[in-house]
Amino acid sequence: TLGLSLARGAQMRPNQFNGILERVRGADNEALVNEVVLRSQSQAEYSPKNIGHFGLNLKRYAHFTSPIRRYADLIVHRGLIAALNLGPGGLTQQEAERLEEVSALISATERRAMAAERDTVDRL
Repeated sequence: TLGLSLARGAQMRPNQFNGILERVRGADNEALVNEVVLRSQSQAEYSPKNIGHFGLNLKRYAHFTSPIRRYADLIVHRGLIAALNLGPGGLTQQEAERLEEVSALISATERRAMAAERDTVDRL
């Protein structure tokens, strides 16, 4: 046992996860506990609905990096261009109407990539 107790079936809050991570900081099992905490959280999904970020305890959240890296980042950048009227290159109305479908495809592709990465790490 790691000396950590959790109520079965209880809904975890971000501060509880953070408390667990703080307790194991610097311990021999820190990497293991970090991995278990990360894997225990539900997989993030792309969506046109802004539902916030559980781990960061934010009601509103958008994630993006350079639009040349991932298609999801390109979509966010183009959405911002359109929403803020920053000129050409934003999402068209037709593209915006397909965001639910596109988000689901991007999320599924990312889950497959993460599973492949985990399989590789587990084999090494």
